Amino acid sequence: MIGQMMMMIVGNIKEMRQKIIKNLKKEERIKFPKFSFKVYENESLDLTGMTGTVIDDEQSNITIELDDEKYKETLYPNNCVGFSPPEHENLLVEVIDPGGFICPECGSKESGEEICMSKEPLSGKNKNPWASVLQQVECNDCKKIIPYHLAKRLDNLSIEKAKEEWVKLYRKGSKKQKF
Repeated sequence: MIGQMMMMIVGNIKEMRQKIIKNLKKEERIKFPKFSFKVYENESLDLTGMTGTVIDDEQSNITIELDDEKYKETLYPNNCVGFSPPEHENLLVEVIDPGGFICPECGSKESGEEICMSKEPLSGKNKNPWASVLQQVECNDCKKIIPYHLAKRLDNLSIEKAKEEWVKLYRKGSKKQKF
């Protein structure tokens, strides 16, 4: 009985993370199901299991930049695939990261003030991880100052890895950086 309930919960969570491709939003990170993408009349790319980020969410064309560089030459110059209705409008993909701001401290999705600044170049052996942080975002809920690269999970950084880096390197000095 408990096993069946767990299977139902896992199934429901997976369904919540699935989305029809035409409903994707900019910055969401997705994973493709078993899927072959037709590039030319006689050439298709197997995107099964590949991940990417939505870089354009216009209703007439959803553009996804692939993480994997397997087809980089074919998809030159941007390693992107585009999906236009009606051919792919019902393709179901898994959303693996909602994109946008997520506070690694409290999990809030509400950002506050964003700060960009100039700093003197690093000299010597500065051990302060904040010394090279040029962009920061304040969390609206916990009021912590978060390095931009963690808050927005740049370079395909997972939520878990961002949280880990936050705790290990930045949490302790977070309030000192607000100007």
